[in-house]
Amino acid sequence: MFEEMLVLLDLGNSFLKVLITEKNSFKVLDFFTLPISEKNFLEKLREKLEKYKNLPAVGVSVKPSYNAVIRTIIPSIQWVSLEDCQKFIKVNYKTPSTLGLDRLVSAIGGIYYYSPSFIKISIGTATVIDIVKDKIFQGGFIFPSFD
Repeated sequence: MFEEMLVLLDLGNSFLKVLITEKNSFKVLDFFTLPISEKNFLEKLREKLEKYKNLPAVGVSVKPSYNAVIRTIIPSIQWVSLEDCQKFIKVNYKTPSTLGLDRLVSAIGGIYYYSPSFIKISIGTATVIDIVKDKIFQGGFIFPSFD
């Protein structure tokens, strides 16, 4: 059963979200969120991932300083890079190296599942509005989120 599973990680500025899914169907098998600011964050992550540590894993991170440490917990993780994203979406952004890769990954998902052109609104720690036109990421806006 484990050979048919995949670990997906989204390391944001405030939270780490982890999804355990079936490789082919993306059926959710487990999901949890950990606040990065939480005391003993890495210990809690290690505990939660213990049974999944040998599974293939893919992650997107806006906090690269955590990437190597998380790799000690789940050694198979492959972190998504800007170059990986640019294989699937063109980026019309003045400084693509400063762009949160989570924004590009969700834009790629929008193209794949919805349409080559759309506006994406994400409300979490921040409110993010991104624009994709004809499979080209145009950029967007980041605002403080609601309390």
